[in-house]
Amino acid sequence: MTAESELMREQHGPIMERQGQSKFPVPFGNYVLRDLIDSGGMGDVFLAEQLTAFKRQVAIKIIRSDLVHDITARARFLREAEVSAHLKHEHILPLFDFGEVQGRLFLVTPYIEGGTLARRLQSGPLSLAEVHRLFVPLVQAVAYVHRRGVIHRDLKLTNILLDSEDGQVYVRLIDFGIASLQGSTASPPLTTAGTEMGTVAYMAPERLSGIAAPSNDIYSLGIILYQLLTGQLPSVEH
Repeated sequence: MTAESELMREQHGPIMERQGQSKFPVPFGNYVLRDLIDSGGMGDVFLAEQLTAFKRQVAIKIIRSDLVHDITARARFLREAEVSAHLKHEHILPLFDFGEVQGRLFLVTPYIEGGTLARRLQSGPLSLAEVHRLFVPLVQAVAYVHRRGVIHRDLKLTNILLDSEDGQVYVRLIDFGIASLQGSTASPPLTTAGTEMGTVAYMAPERLSGIAAPSNDIYSLGIILYQLLTGQLPSVEH
């Protein structure tokens, strides 16, 4: 079990055993945590039931207990919630709720079973038709946020969910934690030390210099398209 999971267990009881056995359900304010979906540098994402919404299934992201007093981590959570609350697009995952329970910030979104685009790519190469079906909606979502004056700044395969409905696959863009307003000089990334390293491959040169511009996301889209077509990141030689 990761240190992150240990911290979650200290704060909310024995969520997970060392052998991987679950101790669910776990009450959390207006929610009941049912299963751990994912763990990241900022927090854990759980499958949960929302009690005041007839126990509908949701995904709830809870800040790590060791980051409760971290100003940068809290700012990232607030940024993600604030930006998401004002976005309405079929290919952007909507925000259901945002709040704090015993000092733990959390945000709630619909639960998507399909996983990320990164996981889909691990299953094998995509056909040109599938690339077209997935990439065009992604571009539409990015164009929408740009029209709203928002730069995502962290486009990557793990921030793109795949939702299935009536036999069709729908793209859902997530994670606006380090989004910035268009035309501004970007402040240092709202993230904790080390968590930015995983996205360097998607960063435009001006992004590395701290400039927030639509070109940040356009560059990242190019990297994503290359991955979908080839199954790998572009090398320096390319």
